[in-house]
Amino acid sequence: RLLHEETLRYYPDNEIALANLAKFHAEEGRWHEAYALLEDGMRRNPAVADFYESAAAMADRQGDRIRAAEYLRRGLKAPGADRSRLWNDLGVLYSEGGDRGPAEVAFRESLAAEPESATAWLNLGKEYYLQQRWPEALAALRRAQELRPGDAETLEGLGDASAARATVSYATTNRVDDAHREGAAGDNIPTAPS
Repeated sequence: RLLHEETLRYYPDNEIALANLAKFHAEEGRWHEAYALLEDGMRRNPAVADFYESAAAMADRQGDRIRAAEYLRRGLKAPGADRSRLWNDLGVLYSEGGDRGPAEVAFRESLAAEPESATAWLNLGKEYYLQQRWPEALAALRRAQELRPGDAETLEGLGDASAARATVSYATTNRVDDAHREGAAGDNIPTAPS
């Protein structure tokens, strides 16, 4: 902590020292000081995504998802900020809060800003998985795997989505077969997602 304070004394625009000192303050429960440092960093250098992400993470840790989302949206408006990264962070925030639609939109915006983002493809695939949209989940996870071959989290997601799709397909096939054996018309029998 002292090193970062000393660095800022001589180099007040040092974004790494500023972000790290804010994190130390937050860990010590000195939220007001941490936010003040990050706000100062946002004013001095609005293009640094770390400031918005750190402020959003602190707000989220305090249980204030609305404030966290506001910080990330502010970052999205800052000229030169890493839009893909901030949209992805916003998607994660929404997804963790169970806001499926906004999460999907945020991940798609992240991909619009950076189509080759393996992280955004992975998170979009996870979101589709949570929505039980198996084909889309598999497609997004496969794209993430193409961009980051061998990534353990992506491979785990692919396995989970494949198993879930197979389970749904198997269960649906058995219900249709059972209905036909019992002489039911089968009009109201759900089918597997395609």
